[in-house]
Amino acid sequence: MSKEQDYSLRNTTPFPHGITIEDCRNAIKGLSCFREKLNKEDGTIAFNYDFLQNDSFPNPYIEKDSQKSFYYKVRRECRGIIFDANTKALICRKFHKFFNINENLECHESAIDMNQDFILMEKIDGSLIAPFILQDIIRWGSKMGITELGLRLEEFIARSKEYRYNEFSMVWLKKGFSVLFEYTSMDQQIILTYKEDSLRVIGIRDMFTGDYVPWDDVKSTCKEYGIPIVDIIDHKNHPSFKDIKNTKDLVNAVRNVKGIEGYVIRFSSGKTYKIKTQFYMDLAKICVSSEQLMKCEKDVWAIILGGQLDDVLATMNSNTRSALNVDKIKEFSNTLFQRIEDVSKTIIEHIISAKEKNCQRKSFQNLKFPTGYFSGRTLQFAYHFFDLIQKEDTVDRHISTVSKALVQRCLQGTTSGSKLLDTKDLLGSNINFGEELA
Repeated sequence: MSKEQDYSLRNTTPFPHGITIEDCRNAIKGLSCFREKLNKEDGTIAFNYDFLQNDSFPNPYIEKDSQKSFYYKVRRECRGIIFDANTKALICRKFHKFFNINENLECHESAIDMNQDFILMEKIDGSLIAPFILQDIIRWGSKMGITELGLRLEEFIARSKEYRYNEFSMVWLKKGFSVLFEYTSMDQQIILTYKEDSLRVIGIRDMFTGDYVPWDDVKSTCKEYGIPIVDIIDHKNHPSFKDIKNTKDLVNAVRNVKGIEGYVIRFSSGKTYKIKTQFYMDLAKICVSSEQLMKCEKDVWAIILGGQLDDVLATMNSNTRSALNVDKIKEFSNTLFQRIEDVSKTIIEHIISAKEKNCQRKSFQNLKFPTGYFSGRTLQFAYHFFDLIQKEDTVDRHISTVSKALVQRCLQGTTSGSKLLDTKDLLGSNINFGEELA
């Protein structure tokens, strides 16, 4: 069988079957925003992204090349998918990447057929958590595997003896399914405040096929084990939703709901979309209803660096999109994140080079600046990582840590025009949005 025929067969399903580590590596190859993380301590390999660019997730369903289409689908799985580093087995498959309705052409309201069976699930403002089996033991992890949050969850589960979380999870994991939970905590506030810690099931997924277990079955098994689940809206009888006739009606109805982040709509086919409420967007300050609310270059930087561009795009009408030249903003988003990636790599390489020369911390500032994007402010920022990075390290080992920190530092520099100039200098200058705003 030829390579092309092989991918033609593998690409016949909505979700890719039998994903391997090599599939994930091929799917994210050459993309600066995605990471492969080897956790040596627990023996796992996780694939995730630190930030997104405009072209991070091409539409696999319109791509005619079967190999490209297949890897585009796999890329949408690289948001917390975890493998056992020793056996290479897939041990945790979280949600595939899905989008806000109206965020892009693929998920425009006109392209979504509401004449299918669907559930309307409350979107919780928490953290996605999933268990997996390592050496016959249940472990709990976030998108990057066993992190500090995962360890905190294990303590929470040990205290929550009235819920059979581990027993329930072990049953499904041994069947080859990932159980997906959302964790909310008084100590883990994002935007909304929750009065008590809670761990609720939001989905169960076949690790091999990627198919989602029908919600009635999820509800039944959770009831059997006494496991909390997310709220599902009875949209056929709910006063706010019973009269919706199309996707536009649904979006408008959700916008008017108070007190929650929004809803996730999941069709029986597995296609999934999200809609956020106006209440939540006002709290998070991510709604741009007119070009007058994004007057300066710093506003563009703030929305991009704050990871809010996808939410903002979903709220814009066609007139606002045109006035703000959204395509230019998307292009600049790619440019900005690529610059952050390049500067982060330069910082790591510069420190590794210094350590190879046995350079001490106090002498680091005396070294010749590396070529590329580097300045005095970049040097000051690099000092934060001088003790962390060692001469035997690689760029890949630290790129996530450094780039995330650089994004946050740049975001802090978007509160005024003068601070933005300093931020540009931190990134080596010569980076501008270059578009007149209203």
